[in-house]
Amino acid sequence: MSQPKEYSINPSDAELDDTERSTAPATGEADGGAGSPERLQRLAALVALGEIPLPRHLPTDQLRHLIGEVRRLRRRRLFQFLGRAIARDIEREAAQQPGRRRIDVET
Repeated sequence: MSQPKEYSINPSDAELDDTERSTAPATGEADGGAGSPERLQRLAALVALGEIPLPRHLPTDQLRHLIGEVRRLRRRRLFQFLGRAIARDIEREAAQQPGRRRIDVET
């Protein structure tokens, strides 16, 4: 029988950087307890990526914070996806027109 998956991600896996990280409620333990900011960030990243369902057992204030973080992460991923799609479209169009300068796009 297979073991259940354990998820542990770094904030970078959820495409976060220090300037975008919001502050979670100051409940829980500082060492990664159930309501710690680090744990809520990991949960938000996993929920935003569709890896786990939204945990409903959290206190209301933590659940609200978690939902807000999931929205923010999903919105950021959507904007990045759309930006890359537009850039690829512009690049493809420029490549089809002779004499136009090619645009390098990172994906």
